[in-house]
Amino acid sequence: MITERFVFPEEKIILVSMDLVEGKDLSFFRVYSGGFTVECLIAIFRQVAKGLHWMHHNNIVHLDLKPENIMLEENGSTKICDTGLAAWCRPGQRLTRHCGTTPFMAPEHFAGNYNGPSADVWGFGATVYSLVTSKVLCEEPVRSDPHFYRAYYRQELPLVHDLAIREFLQDIFLPEATRSTLSDVITSSWMTTRLSRQPQFPIRPATPLPDDAYSSSSHMYDTTSE
Repeated sequence: MITERFVFPEEKIILVSMDLVEGKDLSFFRVYSGGFTVECLIAIFRQVAKGLHWMHHNNIVHLDLKPENIMLEENGSTKICDTGLAAWCRPGQRLTRHCGTTPFMAPEHFAGNYNGPSADVWGFGATVYSLVTSKVLCEEPVRSDPHFYRAYYRQELPLVHDLAIREFLQDIFLPEATRSTLSDVITSSWMTTRLSRQPQFPIRPATPLPDDAYSSSSHMYDTTSE
């Protein structure tokens, strides 16, 4: 997590002093351009999962996890950033605030009645998917979206060729009641079995995404208050 060091309340604004992260967000990197090895992906997302675990342990949910909101430094240190949509969430509490980036939102999150930590797990999986395939999972997490329908209702992820990653994601892209928990994610076979091989950092920036890659930036919204 990026740490807030000082808060300076002024008359009409609040100034926040935060850590400087000298790196780039994950949207600058892609697996198939040579940006990430599998070991790098695991090392990155283990850190993200631990950061989310800290947030959830303190009753905070992020609600907008995506490649643009994860910073990577050259030494492999990974930071979750942009907590502007984060919310307090007590154990068992249902949230209704309509916020986030649609291709990375769980279906119940998009519908506006959801468990915050479970929605973050979906966002985690959608972010992994985006880094592995260089595409977002869907445009909107609704039945009428063919990419979402294939992933959610048929458990098909044809662009994910690595069997271990595909099985890992299939356990996340499930209904809320049966979806992997964050503890399941951290202890999953994909996240743990290959750590004996050390990732090699720094990694290099990727080439630009192809024109047919979905755009996530236009789907950002926050329409209601909790």
